[in-house]
Amino acid sequence: DYAVQNNDRSTGGVFDGTGAPTIDIYNPDSSQTITPPPLTDFEDRAWQIGGYLQEQARIGSWIFLAGGRFDAYSQEQLTAGTKTTDLDGAALTGRGGLLYELDFGLSPYASYTQSFDPQTNTDINGDFLDPTRGEQFEVGLKYEPARQNALVTLSAFQLTQSNVATSDPNDPNSFVQTGEIRIRGLELESKASLRFGLDLSAVATLLDPEITEDNTNQGKSPIQTPRVTGAAWLNYTFPVLGNLVALSGLEIGTGVRYVGEQYSDSANTDDLTIPDYTLFDAALRYHFEAVSPALTGLQASLNVTNLTDKKYVSSGFGDFGWFWWGEGREIVASLSYSW
Repeated sequence: DYAVQNNDRSTGGVFDGTGAPTIDIYNPDSSQTITPPPLTDFEDRAWQIGGYLQEQARIGSWIFLAGGRFDAYSQEQLTAGTKTTDLDGAALTGRGGLLYELDFGLSPYASYTQSFDPQTNTDINGDFLDPTRGEQFEVGLKYEPARQNALVTLSAFQLTQSNVATSDPNDPNSFVQTGEIRIRGLELESKASLRFGLDLSAVATLLDPEITEDNTNQGKSPIQTPRVTGAAWLNYTFPVLGNLVALSGLEIGTGVRYVGEQYSDSANTDDLTIPDYTLFDAALRYHFEAVSPALTGLQASLNVTNLTDKKYVSSGFGDFGWFWWGEGREIVASLSYSW
C-alpha cells in the first residue's frame, strides 16, 4: 500500500495575551484595538509505502498464521517555503498466530503482532517525532456451539506502545513523546442468532492502562483511556407473514454503548476526570430483494446515533483545561447497492 499526506496551515500568536489590552470586567471597553499576531505558513509532507506477505494454513485441527511487513517513509516540513526539518526511515514488522480446534467447538488460540507508525507531529524545536512502535500478545478461547449460529470469544491481551505523542505542557502547538504505555486487558465478545428473527452481539472490555516509562508520570494512567467499555446490539428481521412477503426485507435494530470514566490530565487529577456515559443507537434497514429478485443488493438504511441526544463530555486534555463535547444526535439516511 501507498499513502501520501500533505498538511498546510498558518499559525501565529502567543498564549500570554500580549496581543490584546486588559479589560475591566465590571466596566468593559470594547472599543480597544487588538493587534493581530503575525502568521507563519507551515507545510508538512509525508509519504509511506509498505508491502506485506501473509500465509494462513490448516494442518488437521491446527490453524497457523504468519506474516511480515516492510515499511519505508519520508517526511519533511517547510516553514515559510523553506525546508526546516526532515526525517526518513524504514521498519520491518511481523505477526503470527496459532489456533487449535477441539471437537466440541472450543478453540484455544494465541497471537503476537508488531506495529510501526510514522508521526507527522513535531516537538518544540520543530523536529519530527520518532515513529511509534508497538507489540501485542493475546491468548484466548473461542467457542462455537454445535448446530447453532453463535460465537463467543474470551481474550486476554497486553499491548505495549513506545514513542507515544502527547501535547507539550510548555507549548500547546508542539508535542512530546511520553515514553512507553502498557495496556493489559480482558475482553468478552459474543454474537448469536436467537429465535424469532433476533440477532444479538455484545462486547465488554476491561483495561488496566499504565505509563511504564516517563520522566514525570511513570505509574500513572494514560489520558483518554477508559478502563471499562461495553456495547450491545439487538437486531430483528421481520418474517414472512402470509401475503406480506415484502415485509420480510425489513430490519430494526437498537443498541447501547457504555464508556467508563477516564483521566484527562497527565497527573490523573480526580477533579479533571471525565465522567462515564451511556449512549443509545437505533437503525432501520430494508432489503429490496424482498420485493423482487431483480433488486437483490439494493438496500436503504436509516441510522441514528445518540438517540436521546444526550449531552456529555467525550474527551479532554485537562493539562490545559481543554474539553470536548460528545457528538449529539446524528441521523444518516443512505441508499446502497452491492453486487
